[in-house]
Amino acid sequence: LPQLKVLILACQIDLRDITPVGSLKDLEYLELFKNDVHDISCLANCKNLIDLHIGQCNISDVSPLFELKTLARLWLPGNPVSEADVQALRDAMPGSAVRQALEKIEFNPEGKLIVVSTGKAGWEMARAAVEVLGDRIDTGVVVTKYDHCKGELKPLELYEAGHPVPDENSYKATARALEVVSGLTEKDSVLFLLSGGGSALFEKPLVKPELLQQITEILLRGGAEITEINTIRKRLSGVKGGRFAAHCAPAKIEAVI
Repeated sequence: LPQLKVLILACQIDLRDITPVGSLKDLEYLELFKNDVHDISCLANCKNLIDLHIGQCNISDVSPLFELKTLARLWLPGNPVSEADVQALRDAMPGSAVRQALEKIEFNPEGKLIVVSTGKAGWEMARAAVEVLGDRIDTGVVVTKYDHCKGELKPLELYEAGHPVPDENSYKATARALEVVSGLTEKDSVLFLLSGGGSALFEKPLVKPELLQQITEILLRGGAEITEINTIRKRLSGVKGGRFAAHCAPAKIEAVI
């Protein structure tokens, strides 16, 4: 079951201990509606969780959920949790984080505005940007994991690609992103939205693509931490380590991570 992506444990009245759920590293959707669950600390290990339904349980401590950087949709009604904690969680979610950041960012009205969004929450973050900026956006590219696009986000181009191992669609989407930020001027702006998984989804290898994939697979099988994997991949990439920002120059780049 380690690769399970969807788990529904609704209306299991006697269910209290969900510790085994913490071993489901690829879990993306979890429903625990109407259970007797008190402790959700194990969910901090479910780093790929996107949708979480835990209404009508007995949860008062939601602090483990702050570890879930890809969490995009959360339902918590009927739990003894403070409204302040719920609001803090919602503010930390990808879409809310983008909206808050955009309140403090000013773009040159005389130049173009390009949006590039990548990661497992890439679509969610891009949607927030489109909702806030609307027609101000000239064009852009979204690169997210397979089955993570939830609909069109005009005028942005949507791509789905491989994660955790980059694939041909990762390279194709990244190449397109590099195209749309080419030839910009100092009046133009690039809004770069980055979420978990972006290191695999957004990639231009400086070595043969097959070699990069092999290296990634070896590191994953060996239990390497994501920081260790990215340290190596950065040296083999044409867009990491500040190289994407350099490609956008002389345009102004604003990043929301």
